[in-house]
Amino acid sequence: MLDLIIHGGTVVTPSGVGQFDIGIQGEKIVLVGARDSITDESQRYIDATGKYVFPGGIEPHTHIASRVSEAWAGRRGVMTQSPEAASRAAAHGGVTTYIDFAGGMEGTEDGDQSDNSIMTRLDARRSVFAGHSYTDFAFHFTLAGEVPTHTIEEIREAIESGVSSFKIFTTFGSKVPYGHLWAIFEVVGKNGGIMAVHAEDDDMVKYMEAKLIREGRDQGYNLHLAHNNISEDISFRKIIRLSEHTETG
Repeated sequence: MLDLIIHGGTVVTPSGVGQFDIGIQGEKIVLVGARDSITDESQRYIDATGKYVFPGGIEPHTHIASRVSEAWAGRRGVMTQSPEAASRAAAHGGVTTYIDFAGGMEGTEDGDQSDNSIMTRLDARRSVFAGHSYTDFAFHFTLAGEVPTHTIEEIREAIESGVSSFKIFTTFGSKVPYGHLWAIFEVVGKNGGIMAVHAEDDDMVKYMEAKLIREGRDQGYNLHLAHNNISEDISFRKIIRLSEHTETG
């Protein structure tokens, strides 16, 4: 017996759009068949006649239950939306999984990268979301600054546990030097993980920020002048070369 059958709708699949019925067992789609072809009994039926049926969307980049910097918020203690509020909004929009961040812009949420292991920080971050989210969630892990060797060695365990994507910055206070980045890429690539890179040339960003301040043009609407296309282009060329060299996605 199936747990749920959705019938009568116009279903969007990876291979196209058609008139299909869907059978669900537990939390998985186990059957997609032509209209009225699913003859199994089910505990629930949903009549989707006149409606489109989409797979749940995946939002790959969120900042939920995170502190907002005082520089951005204008005051201390400002937090982004709670898991309850954010996941409720996501579900209303058809998003059934979102991927947030663990590790913090500067290592841990308290800005200290050396004290806790990657797995300890992942567990701490999960505890914020567990039992408080209406949808599924996962995490990228952020590595920042001069990442200690023992932390780089922990990447394999994190990937084996299901956290396979790692976020780094090449600018800001959380900038990862290229030597450390090379070591991170090698471990991530060797163990089947992927990198998520915020790539800008740090020297160019700092130069332009100082220039705009001198000229009295450091307003938010001039942000694109400091964080510009040529800075990104130069940095991404380095990142792509490093990715090719280490065979890392």
